[in-house]
Amino acid sequence: MTESSTHAPHQAAAHAAEQWYKPAFILFLIVWLGNWLLLLLRIELQGQARWLEALLPLLAAVLTIAGLSRKLPLQNALAIVTLITGMAWGVMAFAMNTGIPFGRFIHLPAFGEQLPGGVGWPVPLLWVVVIVNAREVARLILSGLRGTDFYGFWIMGLTGLLAVLFELGLEPFATQFKSYWLWLVGDSVSTCYTSSWVKFASQFLVVFCLQIILVPWFINKQPAKQRDDFYSLAVWLLLNSFIATGNAMQGHWLAVGIVGTGNLAVLFFALHGARR
Repeated sequence: MTESSTHAPHQAAAHAAEQWYKPAFILFLIVWLGNWLLLLLRIELQGQARWLEALLPLLAAVLTIAGLSRKLPLQNALAIVTLITGMAWGVMAFAMNTGIPFGRFIHLPAFGEQLPGGVGWPVPLLWVVVIVNAREVARLILSGLRGTDFYGFWIMGLTGLLAVLFELGLEPFATQFKSYWLWLVGDSVSTCYTSSWVKFASQFLVVFCLQIILVPWFINKQPAKQRDDFYSLAVWLLLNSFIATGNAMQGHWLAVGIVGTGNLAVLFFALHGARR
């Protein structure tokens, strides 16, 4: 088998992902806008009508997977998604039952059907969306450091920090607005919107370590320059804006201020880095 025939399936998958990516992004925008308007109008869908809310993380995950397939061989993209979803499910189920590493919590019915271990079904998809898009945003920000020593470690570290930034906004949104989960922490524990501060440090470590496992799969052995992915930046900012809207409507201004300031900095440095 020749090298060209070996690469043919990869090229076909990348072409298909490229062809469907823009329509998928437009569909994601429509669903995002629908959910955002529901937030502004304070309309809470019930029962089967909640399909629109469920579509948001689902389409974000589909878009993220398609984005990976545009840059990496299909088997690499599938391996990354499989590893992240498997680790997310396992780590969260372990934490829910032992309190390690995030603390004890439970997912509530509002978060949707539960996977074995009591984990809400959107969790593995959210991990894929957050980690992969945060990594792409980190690549934009650190474009000027490509080819330097420890570039990979800077990427992994910034990805972990971005994941924590996202979680700082998601926590009050999920616990005090949407009632997606409930933290089982004692009164003596210092908390941030009902979750322990240890949770955020633990999340950084988990995301960093997971990326170490994923490193071989993020390497594209086909010699091609990777494009700057502004779609990932758009998905990242749209999801953070959606969460910030919910937090603002509930008066969680500290979370809005921290996450809003952080993402303005992300936008500035990503655009600045991409111009280098």
